[in-house]
Amino acid sequence: MDNSFAENFKSAQKSAWTSVAEDWHTGLAPSLIPVTRRLLQFTALPKETKILDLACGDGTLSLEALSNGISQVVAADIAPTFGPILQRRAVEAGFTNRIHFQEADMENLPFQEKEFDAVLCQFGIIFSPNIKRALQEIYRVLKPQGIFGAAVWGTAEENPPVAEMLQILNSHLPPRPEGLPSLFDFGKPGFMQEALKSVGFREYKELHFDVTFHHKDKDAAWHAWKNNGPVASAMAQWDQKTQKAVERSMRKVHSKHKVRGGKIEIPAKALLISVKRGFETLSH
Repeated sequence: MDNSFAENFKSAQKSAWTSVAEDWHTGLAPSLIPVTRRLLQFTALPKETKILDLACGDGTLSLEALSNGISQVVAADIAPTFGPILQRRAVEAGFTNRIHFQEADMENLPFQEKEFDAVLCQFGIIFSPNIKRALQEIYRVLKPQGIFGAAVWGTAEENPPVAEMLQILNSHLPPRPEGLPSLFDFGKPGFMQEALKSVGFREYKELHFDVTFHHKDKDAAWHAWKNNGPVASAMAQWDQKTQKAVERSMRKVHSKHKVRGGKIEIPAKALLISVKRGFETLSH
């Protein structure tokens, strides 16, 4: 893949997530709390554990881990504006001395080799243009036999409403470069297992998990989804006419999932993954 595309892609994602951090925290993030709790159960980390919460977003996974007795968390994200949100929430929860925020690119992690007992990444690895490089970095910073736990989205067929929204965006964007997986490729049978195995991870386990995005009404649904990184990144590239056309199309998708009282409930399917680092130190 063209390096310039990868860098531009990451730059656009960083800009988008930086701009929407607060709205993400109040918009889509609350619907993902059940995923966080299930991922922590699934990985079953010992309490005396130092973890890296990679692509931490608003810090929900970090705070849930600390609530479960995890001893220390480094929360890392490419968007620096998530730092103040996380610190504010850590103060409220009384965890200030057990958590630290670090701005970081998952393909070039600013951490020492074998620094962490576990790395958790909820819907973050799907935004890496070079997945092998990101997985190599995760492997590098894990201690031998350390655990990597991740949540990715299932296939497009398992996520029809979200896939439809993504298709709306893609219809107004240039074609994806060959070799760059879509958000739904990570959920295809064998995709993550092969990618992890190629880097040296072992003892692969997976679990499918149902997710529902809850919105109080149609306007709340649109506000939440437009303040999601991929949508915000796309919107930043378009003129007002295109933005309005995309908004109308996405609102139509939301309206298909209206329930009693005008609420919007959008179903989705996630794939939870757990693996262990081997004993070998990989050469890049």
